[in-house]
Amino acid sequence: MTRVLWLMAAIAMYLLSGFYIVGGGEQVAVRRFGRLQPELRTSGLHWDAPAPFVRLNRLNLAELRTVSIGSLPAQGQEILPTTASQPCRLLTGDNNVLQVRAQLHYRIDPAQISDYLFHYQNLDRRLSTLLEALFVELSAQAGVDYLHTQGIGDLNNRLTREMQFLSGQFGLGIVVDRVTVDSVDPPAQVLADFQDVANARSEAAQVIQQARTYAEQRVTTATATAQERVATAISSRRTLETTALAQAEHFHQLHRQLIESSSAQGIEYPAQKSRWQQQQTRELLQAMMASGVRTWLFDAERPVNLQLQRNVESNNRLETQ
Repeated sequence: MTRVLWLMAAIAMYLLSGFYIVGGGEQVAVRRFGRLQPELRTSGLHWDAPAPFVRLNRLNLAELRTVSIGSLPAQGQEILPTTASQPCRLLTGDNNVLQVRAQLHYRIDPAQISDYLFHYQNLDRRLSTLLEALFVELSAQAGVDYLHTQGIGDLNNRLTREMQFLSGQFGLGIVVDRVTVDSVDPPAQVLADFQDVANARSEAAQVIQQARTYAEQRVTTATATAQERVATAISSRRTLETTALAQAEHFHQLHRQLIESSSAQGIEYPAQKSRWQQQQTRELLQAMMASGVRTWLFDAERPVNLQLQRNVESNNRLETQ
């Protein structure tokens, strides 16, 4: 009887070991007889067959995991504990050696739990190897200027896209959030030379910027001067046109007054300008000038009225001719 009680107590204890509690920030993947169950157990108290018939994998799907290459991040700055790695040295396309430190941030894909659990025994090592291989490939296609100073932002975007593609292609069961390049530095032996080159480039960029600023100022000044001269020329042209039109109007007025005065005194101007008629008109004008006819003064403050005095002798001479 005592043995039966002990056996029943052992069986009860074994069955009670099937109870487990799921925390609020995690989910549990149940593998019953090695087969992954489709539903994840959420927070609360649950029971399932004890081991070895059932195994539980506790997962935090909201957890942001981090894999580092090159070195560990500074203490207190890591999101979660990361995997240790050896220094990552790269040979660039222009035969320069650089040391790279980068981090890969990822989450578990809820739709691919089986891939995450079963495809790779050490997923973090696999991810660090893929990321380092991508760095080697990209550095071989670029130069030290792009990797060291200019292309960090673009490099982050390219690595993120490539790792997202590879994680889906290899069935890693994760969602890559981003890849962050912490630093791309030369080895310590040539760090001073790189610093000198960086300072020289900074000074060159500053000089170029100053030259561009000076050129823009000169262009602005020249443009303003040109516009001012164009405006002055346009104003002068309009003034000259107005003056010419006024003088032409004065001339036409003088001509009309001359015609009216000649008509009133019986002097007729020929309609057709033949050579003989032009000679007659020229002689008539010379005769009027000789007899003291006052002419129009354009520059006078007050207009001078034209007064014609008929020269009887000149007129007689013209009639005789």
